[in-house]
Amino acid sequence: VTARKLPAKSHGASHDLGFVGRPQKISTKVLDVAFRARMVPVVASLALGPGGDYYNINADDLAAALAIELRAHRLLYLTESGGVWDADKKLLPVVKVGEIPSLIRREIVRDGMIPKLRSCARTLRRNVGEIDIISPAVPNGLLRAVTSREAVGTRIVK
Repeated sequence: VTARKLPAKSHGASHDLGFVGRPQKISTKVLDVAFRARMVPVVASLALGPGGDYYNINADDLAAALAIELRAHRLLYLTESGGVWDADKKLLPVVKVGEIPSLIRREIVRDGMIPKLRSCARTLRRNVGEIDIISPAVPNGLLRAVTSREAVGTRIVK
């Protein structure tokens, strides 16, 4: 994975974030070898910049970039929230990409879920089939999400 430096912009001014970057180029050769060997690779969210420095990459951004490059049918995010919650604090089992702007505008989602849902929308537009947002606290939640069509958290679909 190679990266480009991520500039922070606030009120029109750019700020240096240090060694923070965005994925720029993804090579899946090592992952392909691991998959063929029936291994589950663990990928650190670091990437090499053009000057040889390593950049910290937001883990959601890297996961999305890998899913896009691998043409993944499904991407799973493990997060404390366990999914998208409505105004009545009920878990939404399915959110369509077209609903995301309204959820944000009506302030049903806020804080860290806003960039996550925007990233989901961008990722789904780039040929990833669907995205599940699930809680690591749900017993066997990851296994259930992977091996069945059961709604464990919130599924983001096109």
